[in-house]
Amino acid sequence: MGSCISRDARVKRPTSRGVRSGKAAKRARAEKKFVPLALVNARSLNKRTNVISHHLVTYNLDLLAVTETWLSAECGNSDLLNVCPAGYSAVHTARLGKRGGGVALIYRDSIRVDVVTSGFSCNSFEHMVALLRFNSISVRLVIVYRPPSQSSKCSEGQFISDFADFLQLLVVSTGKLLIVGDFNIHTDVVTNSTAVKLQSILQSFGLSQHVSGPTHLDGHTLDLVIARDSDRVITDCSVSDLICDHFAVHTFVKAHRPPRPRKKITYRELNRIDEDRFLADLLALPLFTSPASEISDLVSQYNSGLSLLLDAHAPVRTRVVTVRPANPWLTEEALAKRRAARACERRWRDRKKQGTALEIDRQLVRSIHKEKRKVLDREKAQFLNKEINEASSKKSLFKIVDSFLIKKPGLKLPRHSSLPELVERFSGHFIGKVVNIRSRLEAARGCPPAADSPLNVPPFSSFAEVTVAEIVILIKECPSKSSSLDPIPTSLLKKYAEYLAVPISAIVNLSLSLGVFPDDMKLAFVTPLLKKPTLCPDDLSNYRPVSLLSFLSKLVERVVCRQLANHLFKCDLYVPVQSAYRPHHSTETALLKVVNDLLVSIDNGDAAVLALLDQSAAFDTIDHSILLNRLNACFGVSGSVLSWFTSYLSCRFQSVSISGVTSVAVLLLYGVPQGSVLGPVLFTLYNSPIHSISLKHGVSDHFYADDEQIYASFPLVPDHSAQARAYSLVSNCVGETKRWMSDNLIQFNDQKSDALVCYSKSSRLKPTDIPLSLGEASISPSDAVRNLGVTLDTHLTMQKHIGKVCSSAFYHLRKIAKIRKHISRAAAAQLVSALVLSNIDYGNSLLAGLPDNRLYPLQKAQNAAARVVTGARRRDPMSRHLKDLHWLPISYRIDFKIAVLTWRCLNGCAPSYLSSLLHRRNLGGRTLRSSSSSASLTDLVPPSIHVKSYGRRAFSNYAPTLWNSLPGSIRSSPTLQRFRSALKTHLFRAAFNI
Repeated sequence: MGSCISRDARVKRPTSRGVRSGKAAKRARAEKKFVPLALVNARSLNKRTNVISHHLVTYNLDLLAVTETWLSAECGNSDLLNVCPAGYSAVHTARLGKRGGGVALIYRDSIRVDVVTSGFSCNSFEHMVALLRFNSISVRLVIVYRPPSQSSKCSEGQFISDFADFLQLLVVSTGKLLIVGDFNIHTDVVTNSTAVKLQSILQSFGLSQHVSGPTHLDGHTLDLVIARDSDRVITDCSVSDLICDHFAVHTFVKAHRPPRPRKKITYRELNRIDEDRFLADLLALPLFTSPASEISDLVSQYNSGLSLLLDAHAPVRTRVVTVRPANPWLTEEALAKRRAARACERRWRDRKKQGTALEIDRQLVRSIHKEKRKVLDREKAQFLNKEINEASSKKSLFKIVDSFLIKKPGLKLPRHSSLPELVERFSGHFIGKVVNIRSRLEAARGCPPAADSPLNVPPFSSFAEVTVAEIVILIKECPSKSSSLDPIPTSLLKKYAEYLAVPISAIVNLSLSLGVFPDDMKLAFVTPLLKKPTLCPDDLSNYRPVSLLSFLSKLVERVVCRQLANHLFKCDLYVPVQSAYRPHHSTETALLKVVNDLLVSIDNGDAAVLALLDQSAAFDTIDHSILLNRLNACFGVSGSVLSWFTSYLSCRFQSVSISGVTSVAVLLLYGVPQGSVLGPVLFTLYNSPIHSISLKHGVSDHFYADDEQIYASFPLVPDHSAQARAYSLVSNCVGETKRWMSDNLIQFNDQKSDALVCYSKSSRLKPTDIPLSLGEASISPSDAVRNLGVTLDTHLTMQKHIGKVCSSAFYHLRKIAKIRKHISRAAAAQLVSALVLSNIDYGNSLLAGLPDNRLYPLQKAQNAAARVVTGARRRDPMSRHLKDLHWLPISYRIDFKIAVLTWRCLNGCAPSYLSSLLHRRNLGGRTLRSSSSSASLTDLVPPSIHVKSYGRRAFSNYAPTLWNSLPGSIRSSPTLQRFRSALKTHLFRAAFNI
């Protein structure tokens, strides 16, 4: 029977067990970086007193977690103290109601231990929660014992359900989390269904199990050590001596904070600028009084004039700082309280040392510390609530939470003797990589391919002029990012946008009318960033170049990009299955189309093969002459517009910049600029002919920028001949695609391409395990692949994707929980909606039609989010709190997403590849293209009566069923805003039976 202590119990350290005290003990604890912990199953502690004591001393353990103590509540602590050698204490939780069971913790006296109530009890397992504090860190240690099913009369399914509820409370707790214990589950047996479910639950909550190897005489792994992935608290875990029929499990726990990084920063005191003087000096610049007529001179006036102005009003300052948690809430009042508290504490310590301290002195210290804490809490709350309410984007909310907890460490760099030498190494590496790829491609292709044949496309030969008012709107819509290439920070530029828009509009219009992109805007500063934090920083190939361009250059690009996109849309020149950088298109709409086709194929009794193709440095190797010819022949770009693109691509330079040190600028002979606005759009136009290759080979495809998906279905037959034919189609298509890429100087990456074979788990016939040829590589299809942020598995159960989403949700919930006491409920709800619910909602249209038990982990995550916002108790019914927050449950959130996409399809606000999946009954099955509100009243053609479980999940079948079930008053909503409002009200009433 589970048990817990009903109140917080502070375990005091005995002073008579030879423990070092004073500065020596403090220094010893500070120097200790790792705490050794052991987990043992005693099977009656009274019988193994000598064994336990010997184990503690032999291995010099700081912590020993014991399961199955068989000690009663009345004599447990006294018996435990007899086991403890000198310098150790113990706490115990007995099994209530019958003999056996019980868990205990034996610990060194130098560790502060608080046994805390978990607020959770159940019949399927016993537990104890202890809060450990050492070296300024806090670890929440949970000791678990699960009796075998036959002895506890609780099924394994009940334990899994109870343990999931227990974890829901634990994972959002502050401090590091460590769970140890005897679970009596054969986690080493991959076919054990309970072990699979346990692993799935751990993954959902962002936890990992660290024990490998048998921990029982029978050869199975029953004793587990579990920790958060993000905590990285476990440094080593191994199986040691035999105690009874279980082996001891030894673990080293990190017991120190990493050293605070130091970095050199440069800054300007922008908040001290006198606005009136700055504006007067701004309007007195030659940029306004005598603007140049030549575009290059005008750009030079803009850059030099604003740069000198900023230096005069906010000069650059430099200092070396230690990276600490940000404390922007420290007002003068808070600092004064802190100084007073420290002075009072010093006086008390001095008097204590002299033997003249009084009790009143100690009480005074406590009183002033209490006042200081009240002021700090108040200032933190005011600051955080203000920042959260004023946050304009999800990214800014991320920064607020991260800066409150701790600033990110500085840039990880390879070992180097000097920074100038390092930036040149990086510059040579980045340029050399592209040059080597181009050299191999040019050698392989032989003679250049023929130019694209001109198509009958309306010309796009001149740009439209932009007004000052349009430039003001565009400036304010742009992100507030700044680059060292900018003469003034973007935030300051936006503040004076009404004035600066006049010279900026002159620069833009001169550039567009002359067909010239100024040379001063063609330099990019590149910062090397590690692709993953776990990669070795000494290997330059583990870094990706992040390109930074000036704000003015990207502003000109935005004007051009809008006019180019308008031309492509009017002339219907987009590739229909390219979802990147287009209105109403997204990664989710692309995934929905692909998964819909896979589900329909499986529902028909077939299987499908999906190939995910990868390219190397795709943006960097594009040939300028091929791109300009394609823009002219295939997209009608001519005249001054073509001249502008020619100027834009030519004579571009790149320089690596780290901490203000830059490399020599290097000329870029090919590629579209990374970090630019136009670069990704030009890349999609450059790659557009690939779609015709897929059509030629009779396979389906879909694109999102440089991510290409090719898939084909095949019937399952005993001789697997259909599978071989489908593989051949995909392989031939990929082979021709690779040849096209080689001719067009794009590197196809065989090794990073992946494949997935999808089929029904209940299918009598299975696809055979044969490799698929993708280019030069022959790969075996994976069990699961990550595609545009969503993990797809062989049977499309979405289980792995749901687990990863839940893990991410609980990670962010834990961060929010750390600052929850400082923020209002409204601010907490805003944070949770932006950082947690947005992750849960991404890709949830792919979960339509899944059974409730599959969606249960997501509902658990949403319940935990509601609990963080409302402070609900564990036994409170969460439906009441979800209703109070006006949050739709998970299944209804999915229906909401599908219904909104359906309305978009009916009203011409969705990709054509989704609209073509839906058909009106009264139009004879023709594609829905109407934008009138009356058309939305028409029922959609319902799915066939022969549709099975997979088919019911497909968008082409699920959407009509859901749409037809909605009231006509909702379907007839003339605007998307009114439709969303009416739909949420309808689903909300259905979810909570209102």
